Amino acid sequence: MKSLSANTLMRFSAKERAKTTKGFGAAMRCQNTLRSKSAVRISESRSYTIYIYLPLKPGKGERTDVHLSFIVAGGIIMSKKRALDLINFKKTDICPYWESIDHPEWVLSRQKSNETFRDTYLRLMDEYEIDFTLRIPEDSGKQMGCVPEPIPVMTEEDIYRFDPFKPPSGHRIDYVEALGVPPSASIDEMADHFKNTLEKKQQTALETALVPGAHWHQIFHYFATTFGYEPVSVAAYMNPELFRESALKFAELTKKVHEAWVAAGAPFMYCHDDLAMVDRTIFPPDWYRETIYPLYDIIWEPLRKASMPFFFVSDGKTDELLPEIAKLGPSGFFLDDMVDLDRVADLLGENHILLGNIKISTITFGTKEEIDAEIKRCLDARKKCPWLCLNCSGKVMSNIPLENVDYYMDRVLELRKNQECVILPD
Repeated sequence: MKSLSANTLMRFSAKERAKTTKGFGAAMRCQNTLRSKSAVRISESRSYTIYIYLPLKPGKGERTDVHLSFIVAGGIIMSKKRALDLINFKKTDICPYWESIDHPEWVLSRQKSNETFRDTYLRLMDEYEIDFTLRIPEDSGKQMGCVPEPIPVMTEEDIYRFDPFKPPSGHRIDYVEALGVPPSASIDEMADHFKNTLEKKQQTALETALVPGAHWHQIFHYFATTFGYEPVSVAAYMNPELFRESALKFAELTKKVHEAWVAAGAPFMYCHDDLAMVDRTIFPPDWYRETIYPLYDIIWEPLRKASMPFFFVSDGKTDELLPEIAKLGPSGFFLDDMVDLDRVADLLGENHILLGNIKISTITFGTKEEIDAEIKRCLDARKKCPWLCLNCSGKVMSNIPLENVDYYMDRVLELRKNQECVILPD
């Protein structure tokens, strides 16, 4: 019998009975989902009684008791629960998994009749036991958007004078669009917006995956996306003191954003700031040490004070930067695929969550044997870092062949479940 997660069972159609095979083999999804906490009750044994409310017609209904026996060792483990365990450094049944799928063609290739694009996406998240998600797509299946171009023709003086709380009109600015609320908004106004956004995503994901709070611009990424790398480089070296004053203004905005996310009740934070390229850091490590890290200490203070877990996220080869950033309090790090996972696991794996590192080039161009070896390479690091979370660096992109996506997703799930026993600390 195929095991079903509680989230699958919560997605019964409000108009159709679930189809039954071998006791209970499949369930229809639809937009009218059951969100009541009383809709599903799970016992602690390996045989479960699940109560599902199925309306027969408006205003009337009946309770159907469905008895299921699951073959999952120890019973059913919901992905959201697994994610919560990981961010709180608790043992997990299998290696956690965070995946962003930006491949509409693949999702549509797995679509069933009467499913919307979003229904299919959520079902696939459930079937592949994806424990975390940042984005849930609209039914259009539209791919994730691109970062707007920097404001053109910015001099170093323009950068020094720039007020992040009052950005100029007439330009698309990445951090303004990412916030979804004016930078000048109060903490309470931001918190209301963040809470509504988070609740909407989590209600859609139900128990399938945990949704974090997210801020895509810590310090440096404001400059890169708003002004462009060349003007920022000139401004940083022409007058370091004025540049630090400008960076402090952005730090004040980020601190306010983090305070709002704490007030909104986010379970943890995704803190993004691109500091590196494929083979090296964008600025020398000493420059980050003098200019950026003191501001990280300021902007992460609200998160530390609230004991909120947070992950630091940067593209590129960040190996040289992570040990010092780790001293400032992040619970974990996303590691791009050019980072030496084995080395970072040696340095930080005992006390930090490490996410990512599966090479997207291997998933895109590799053979089945190479894809297998790449997944196993990352899983093997769990022996050094018991808090490892698998993730394909750069997300599952639309240029990956369909057969490669199928194989990769199937093998990640299989290898997570079949991994040799790893002793996790209490």
